[in-house]
Amino acid sequence: MKTLHLAFLLGCSVLLASCATTPSAADLDKLTEQVMKSSFRDEGIAKADRLNQDLGQKACSSDKAPSEAIARQIEAESLASIQWPAGAATSATGAKARSSPRAAGA
Repeated sequence: MKTLHLAFLLGCSVLLASCATTPSAADLDKLTEQVMKSSFRDEGIAKADRLNQDLGQKACSSDKAPSEAIARQIEAESLASIQWPAGAATSATGAKARSSPRAAGA
């Protein structure tokens, strides 16, 4: 009788433990995103599209470093988004060269 009682208690504890599992990190991330998107609304200059992350923001939010290919893609997209002043010189890499005060004769 004592063995049967122990087996029953052990079975109940296993059943309860299996019901008490927590959601995965991916599930929690998805839930958090849903809550954020349902809570924000467009108001004035603040738009809800701020919640949409670009590749660089996703890489910074991740717990893992991006691969070399992704890092190069992020860098290329970032450099392409720079709006240089009109008439600025361009270096061999395509980046705009900065003029120093000494070069201008100052």
